[in-house]
Amino acid sequence: MPAPRADLTPYDRYGSRLVAAKLDVLRLLRAIDHVGIPLDKRRTAFQQALGRLAEYDALLTSTLAVLDAQGRETPELPSTAYEQLLSMNARQRDDVLASLAPAEAAAVRRAFLHVHADAAEVLAEVAAMPGTELIRAAPVRARGGPLPTRNGACPCGSGAKYKKCCLAKDEAHEAARIQASPPALTRASAPAMHALDHRLVGRILEFARARYPTLLPEAVAEIERLGQPGHAEELVGPWLAYHAFMDDTPLLDHFLRHEASRLRPDELAWLEANALTPLSIWSIEHVNPGTSVRLRDALTGEVRTVIDRKGSESMRRGDGVCARVVDHQGLSLLVGMHGRALPPVETEQVAATLRAALPGPRDRAADVPVPREALAGENARTVLVAWCDAVQKFATRPPPVMQNTDGDLLAWTVDRYRFAANERAEVVQAVAAMAGVEPAELDADDPPGRTSFRRVVAGSKALGPDGWTSHGRIHIDANAVSVECNSTKRADRLRTELEAACGRWLTFSAREQQSIGVMRAKAHKEPPRPPPPAGPEIDALIRATKERAYDGWADQPVPGLNGATPRRANADPALRGRLEAILLSIEQIEARQPAAQRFDVGRIRRSLGMPTPKP
Repeated sequence: MPAPRADLTPYDRYGSRLVAAKLDVLRLLRAIDHVGIPLDKRRTAFQQALGRLAEYDALLTSTLAVLDAQGRETPELPSTAYEQLLSMNARQRDDVLASLAPAEAAAVRRAFLHVHADAAEVLAEVAAMPGTELIRAAPVRARGGPLPTRNGACPCGSGAKYKKCCLAKDEAHEAARIQASPPALTRASAPAMHALDHRLVGRILEFARARYPTLLPEAVAEIERLGQPGHAEELVGPWLAYHAFMDDTPLLDHFLRHEASRLRPDELAWLEANALTPLSIWSIEHVNPGTSVRLRDALTGEVRTVIDRKGSESMRRGDGVCARVVDHQGLSLLVGMHGRALPPVETEQVAATLRAALPGPRDRAADVPVPREALAGENARTVLVAWCDAVQKFATRPPPVMQNTDGDLLAWTVDRYRFAANERAEVVQAVAAMAGVEPAELDADDPPGRTSFRRVVAGSKALGPDGWTSHGRIHIDANAVSVECNSTKRADRLRTELEAACGRWLTFSAREQQSIGVMRAKAHKEPPRPPPPAGPEIDALIRATKERAYDGWADQPVPGLNGATPRRANADPALRGRLEAILLSIEQIEARQPAAQRFDVGRIRRSLGMPTPKP
C-alpha cells in the first residue's frame, strides 16, 4: 500500500488507501468463497476471525464516509488514527488465514493473487451511506479468467505449470504491494523516527487490547496511579509498549512473536533498539534551545546528546528527568519522558535511592556506575515508582523554614513604648549611648521628625569579620518608641537592653508579631515596589557581597552534606554527588539574576579542585 504524501490534503492522502484496504477485504472473502471452505460448528476460530474482519470492514466504510463528509477544507481526524486503521489491514487477513488448516490457508493465498475486485463496488457501498460522495480511487489490478492451481497451466500462456512459472513472481508482487519498504532513516530524520514510533506503539497497544482485554487496562490504571494527573501522559504509550508485562512476559516479546513477519526491516530495527532501552534518571548538562540537550545518566554515567526541539525549549540545566533515551542509526532520541522534572538536589536523592534499591551489591559506592542490565525488565517499574514518589514528595513539601543568621525562626516583632513628649531629648540621648547602637538612615516612608537607630553586632556571614549584622531598629517619634526585630529572641534581648538604658522614661505599650506566612500574604496584596537602583556600582557591590559570602563556604559545615564541609564532601565519594547537586542549584539561582550581578560558581569549584562542567 503506498505511503501517504504529505503535500496532499487528508482527503486525497487517505481516501484511495482506505478504498484499497476495503478491496483487500473483498478479495479475501472471494478467495475464501472460491476455495469453498465450509462454515460449520467445528470452525469456531474461523468464524470469530471472519467476524473481526467484518467489523474491520464496517470501520473502513464508516471512516471513508466520515472523511468524505468532512470535505477537503475541514479539520481531519488525527493522521495516526488513519495510519493505525490501515496498519490493521494485513493483520486481519493473517488472522483469518491462521484460523484455517495449512493446506486451506495456502489455497486461499493462491486464490487471493488472482480474484478480481473493482473499486466501483466499494465506492457504491460508501455512496449508499447518507451524506457521502464518491471517493476517487484506482481499481485493484487483478487477472481475469479462471484461477490457476499450483499444478495447472500458468495463465501467462507459457505452457509451464503455474508453480514453476509465475507463482513466485505473483507472490513477491503482492507482498511488495502491501509492504513497501521506505527509504533508510538518516541523521536528519528524527521527526520520522518519532512518527514511526507513534505508529508502532499504536499497533502494539491494539495487539494488546485484542489479546489481553483485561490486563492492558490494569497496566494503564497502574501507571496512572503512579503518575500525577498530566505528568505521565507522554510516558504512558512507550511504557506500556516497551516495559509492561503480560503473563510474566514483556508485551513487546508477545507482539514480536506474533507480528514480526508482518513488520518491515526498519520497524524491526526500531523495536529492537527500544527493547534495549532502559528507563533511567537523566541530569540535564547543557541545553541548546530548540535543537538538542546533553544528558548524563545519573545511574550509569552515560552521556547522550539528544535531538529534541520541543523538550529543549523547556528544559533547564541542572534539573533531572525520568526518561527513555533511544539510540538508533546515529541519533539519540527521547521516547517517553515523565512530564515533571526535579531540581538537582532532589534528582540526586532519587539516584541515591535507586543505587541502593536496584540489583547489585548493597555497598555499591556512589561513584560506581549502575550497569544497564540492572535497569532492564521489571526494574523499570522500580525506577518509575522512585521518580513518582519523589515528584509527589516535592509537590507536597512544606514551605522552607525561614531563619535569621542566629538560627532563630523569622517572626517580625515590634515592641511599642510611650513617653512624655518633653522627655524626648533624654530618650534619644540614652538610646544613642547604648552599646552597639548607631544612627540609621531614614526610609522614604518614615514619618517626619523620626529619629532611627540600629543595633549592630560585629561580624557577618555575608561580609565577613569586618562586616556587621543588624539585630534590630529603634525608631523614636514625638512621644513613642518602636523597636523592630526579625525574631522573638532578638526582640527580647533588645527590649532588655533598651529598658535598662532608658526605662525610667518609657512605658511599655504592646508587642506585635507577624509570622513569615502572614508577611508574605500581606506583601502579595501590596502594590509592587519600585525596582532597586541599578548601575555598575550597585552591580559590583552585589557581586562583591556574594563573593565574600562564598569565599569561606568551602570550609563551613553544610546541612545538606550531613554537616560535612564542601571540601570534605568533595573528597568523599558518598557525598560528592550531593555536593555537585548543591552547586548546580546555586548556579540555577544565579542564572535567574541579572548577568552583571551573577556570582561565578566556578570560584567554588576551582577552590575545591573540581572540574568545571562543559558548556
